[in-house]
Amino acid sequence: MALVSTLLRPCFLAAPAGITGNVMAAAARHLCFLAAATVSAWAFLLPAVHAQQPSVHYTVSPHLGNFFTAAGKNLPDKDTYLTLSLNESACRVACRADNLCLSAASVTATTGVGLECRLSQKGPPRILLLDQPDATYFFWEAGMTLGSHKLREDGLLYFESEVRRNFSRATTLCDRIPGHRLPIIKTIRQLDALMSIMKETGTTPWLDLQMKKWRGRLELFWGDGMAFVDTPVANVASAVEPNNDGESACILDLDSFTFLLKLSNSEHHLLCQANPLGLDCGTSAKLAGEGSSTPSLRGGSIWTSLAKTHNFIPSPSVRDSYILSIPLLQAMTNELLTLTVAAAVWTLYGVVAEHPFITYSPNSTWGIHLQARGRTLSPQDAYAILNVRSICSCNMACKSNVRCKAASCDSGGDGKLACYLADKGPTETTLIEAAGSHYIYRIDSLPAMHLGVKEDGLLYIIGDSRLNFTDSRGWCKRIPGYRLAIFKNPIQYSMAMKMVKDTGKELWVDLELVGSDKVWGDGITYENTIISQTALLRKNSRQSPLAFRVRLVTGFDDRIQTVRYNPLCQANPRGIGW
Repeated sequence: MALVSTLLRPCFLAAPAGITGNVMAAAARHLCFLAAATVSAWAFLLPAVHAQQPSVHYTVSPHLGNFFTAAGKNLPDKDTYLTLSLNESACRVACRADNLCLSAASVTATTGVGLECRLSQKGPPRILLLDQPDATYFFWEAGMTLGSHKLREDGLLYFESEVRRNFSRATTLCDRIPGHRLPIIKTIRQLDALMSIMKETGTTPWLDLQMKKWRGRLELFWGDGMAFVDTPVANVASAVEPNNDGESACILDLDSFTFLLKLSNSEHHLLCQANPLGLDCGTSAKLAGEGSSTPSLRGGSIWTSLAKTHNFIPSPSVRDSYILSIPLLQAMTNELLTLTVAAAVWTLYGVVAEHPFITYSPNSTWGIHLQARGRTLSPQDAYAILNVRSICSCNMACKSNVRCKAASCDSGGDGKLACYLADKGPTETTLIEAAGSHYIYRIDSLPAMHLGVKEDGLLYIIGDSRLNFTDSRGWCKRIPGYRLAIFKNPIQYSMAMKMVKDTGKELWVDLELVGSDKVWGDGITYENTIISQTALLRKNSRQSPLAFRVRLVTGFDDRIQTVRYNPLCQANPRGIGW
C-alpha cells in the first residue's frame, strides 16, 4: 500500500506547467492515475509466476554453434575417441575445433586431480550416456542428424523428425537425448504448438499419453503420471475411450481433433520435447497409490493471463520467478501506449465505456480472428456439423482444420453443443440471431483491407468492393460487431484523412442528409459532435438522397447515395463509448 500511495501522490498535486483548463487538467490527472496503477500492478504481478529448473541448457552461439549442456552425464569409454586435460570451457572449444567431434564430456580426471575432456564422434541419441554426478556433457544441435530443433509458441523446444518408429523405440530415442522426452501436451498453448508442428511438417507424432489401469478401470495418463481428464487440454480436445483391443498409446488426429489410441508396435513420427527455459508446464501428479492425481496449478495470476494473451515466453530468474524479456516489455509498452491515447480521448471528449460488441484476437497461431455472441451459422452454410463439449472445443476444431474460416457453437434441444464449421466468412453466409450462440471468424475471411486498431481504440476495415451508400451500410452490418464508420471527434477526423491518404480510396461513412440536418448513423446530428468544430465539410449537391464520403482534399463532402465508393467499417472490441 505504501508503494501505491507514493505513486498516486503526484496525481493530486497541481497540473503540470503548460496544462491549463479543467478538461486538460482532468486529462493529465487521469493519465497519472493510469500510469501509477500500471506500475503498481507490475510490482505485484511479477513475483506471482514461478519457474522450475530447465530440463537442459540450450545455448545459441554464432561462434561455437548452438549447443546443449547437461549436468550429470558422461561419455562411455567405447564412444570416446580422444581424452584431453582441459577445463569445461576449453573442452567445448576443443570439440568445436575438431571436425570429427559431435559431443564432449568434462569430468573429474581418473587420478582425482583436475578435469579431463572426452571427445566423441557421435551425438545423442546414438550414445547411451552414463549417469555421473561430477560430469558435464555438451552436444551440438548440428550433430543431431535425425531432425532439427525449434522453439515453439509454448516456450518449449521441440526436436522434430520425419523418421517413424514404434512407441517403445520413440520413447527410448527421446530419453537418450538429455533433457528431452516424448511430448506431454497439457495446456492449450502446448496443443497450439503441437498443431503447428503437425501442419508445418505433415507428421503425426507419438505422444506420451498411454492407457493404464487405475482403480480397476482403464484410463489415459500422461507420461509424468497426470490423468488426461485433469489437464486443461481435456476441455478442448476429446480422447477415445480406453479399451481392451491392445491399443495403448496415443497420437493426435487433426481432422477429428481427437487423441486416438494406436497399437504400440505401429510406427509414427518421432517428436521430442525439452524445457530449456524452465517453464512450469503444469505440475505433474503421480498415479493413484503414489500421490494425488489432481494437478496443483501454479502461476494462476493475472500476469499468467497477460503472458498467455500476448504469446510471451518469460525467462527464469535466479530467484525462481519470471523476469520481463525485451519482447514482453516492447509489446506491453505498445499496448499501454494505445490504451493511454484512448484514455486521453475518452477523458477529453467525455466518452464513457460500454460492453464490447466483439472480441478481437490479434495474436494467435490461428491468425487474427474475432468472436461474437448471439449469432450462429445456418446449417446450409456449414460443411461439417460436430457434437462438442464446449465452445472452446468448437473453436479448436475450426482452428485445426485448414478449410475452416468461421464456426458457430450453440446448444441443441438435448442439451448438447452443436459446432458448425464453414469455409466462408460472414459476408458470404447467412447468420441467424440466437441467444446463447457463439460465432468466430478469421479476419482474412473478409474481402477487405484490415487496418487494425487505431488511435481511438476502434477496429477498422475497408471493403474491397465499391458499393452505393445503402449497400455499404448493409455490408458492414453483416459482419458481426461492425458498422459503417461514425466519427465524432478531431482525433478520429485526422485518422480518417490518414486512411484516405494511405489507401488512395474514397470512403463512405455513415453520415447522411435527413431533411436539412446532417445525421450520423446512430441518430446524433453532425452539429452536436465535436468534430463539426474542426472538420472540413462541403455540401455541393442538390440531388437527393445524399450521404457523405471522406475524401483527401475536401474532407467530408456529400454525394448522391447511388454513387459507389469503398465502405469504411468500424468495430468496438474494447467497449469504448462510440
